[in-house]
Amino acid sequence: MLNVPHDRTRAEHNKERAAQSSSQVLLTADPPWSDMFPGDTFTLTCQVTESEGWELIWTRNTQGRVTQLLGSNGEGGSVYVLNSLTEEHNGMYQCEAKRGNDRIFSNFHNITVWDGPPQAVVVTDPPDSVMFTGETVTLSCDIKGSGWRYSWAR
Repeated sequence: MLNVPHDRTRAEHNKERAAQSSSQVLLTADPPWSDMFPGDTFTLTCQVTESEGWELIWTRNTQGRVTQLLGSNGEGGSVYVLNSLTEEHNGMYQCEAKRGNDRIFSNFHNITVWDGPPQAVVVTDPPDSVMFTGETVTLSCDIKGSGWRYSWAR
């Protein structure tokens, strides 16, 4: 657990630190979206833009509980790879760059691992199950979640 002064919440502390140095540490995700499924692989990369010599610390915040993580290429590593995702990987990921007494924080990236892909539901308008030649029907695809692409086939 990270120690934060009692008069500020962890979020306020991190927000203040990020605002002071937002151009110095960047967390990127591949793929860039948040919704993942069991077995997926996810890669986070932390970049310090101004100089070298920073130690990188990875953390995951799950419902207010902050856990320090070991980078995929060793302690202080700039890459964090999550293989074979499970629901235990859910949370807000962040990297912290530390050099001497200086500490700067990256942006957060949220990961949510769902039970499985959402179901696509074809909606017809009008909703009649029987159609006759010459009638017009509108089909739409309803998918819960964001970022899904789909195609039609008959």
